[in-house]
Amino acid sequence: LNVPLFCAIGDKIEIDTRTGEYRSRVM
Repeated sequence: LNVPLFCAIGDKIEIDTRTGEYRSRVM
């Protein structure tokens, strides 16, 4: 899976392996 650049910044990203879409989790 290709990880988006913003994921490396430190944002908490939840990757849905079922759909293959990146979902940003806001806590």
